[in-house]
Amino acid sequence: MPALSPAQLLDRAARRFAAAEHFRFRVTGSRLPAGADALTAADGVAVRPDRVAGEFTIRRGSGTMSVHVTSIGGTVWTKVPLLGWVQTDPARFGLPDPAALLSQHHGLTTLLQAIEPTGGSGRTVTGTVPAAKLASLLPSTRGHRLHVRLRVDGAGRPTLLRLDGVRLATAAAPSTYTLAFSDYDAPLRVDRP
Repeated sequence: MPALSPAQLLDRAARRFAAAEHFRFRVTGSRLPAGADALTAADGVAVRPDRVAGEFTIRRGSGTMSVHVTSIGGTVWTKVPLLGWVQTDPARFGLPDPAALLSQHHGLTTLLQAIEPTGGSGRTVTGTVPAAKLASLLPSTRGHRLHVRLRVDGAGRPTLLRLDGVRLATAAAPSTYTLAFSDYDAPLRVDRP
């Protein structure tokens, strides 16, 4: 089979990601400006069409907190010490509904479809994407274009997506977010708390 062009690799990655029934994800923020409100890390499981569970680490002002979150069908619960799981609005923690990651209209599939390739080789593509395409996943994102590096597995599914030049609303300097994806074939579940 001939090697795919970067545009073909991106198209295949978006289609394969949209078709994935479930996967594990890990988000890592780096070069985050001191004092900026930001998602600093996340580690969780996503199950289509609208189930996500994981631990999200958020920096608000000078403090950092980890929040266990489950989202099913637009209802979001967080695990609160002494109370257990309670229904909540994720905006309270500066987060969108984590299931936005799975949205066919505003989620990661849309972001992958919007990448304009600038190069690549093998299973890696570089490109740019409008920052607005990240807004449903990181609401405080602003700016024009992000630089992207996407790596896929042998089946064409995304394994790593690096976004450089992310400008958070409360910060002047750009940051980087790296999203890692795995366990597409594992039997993953997200149950109601």
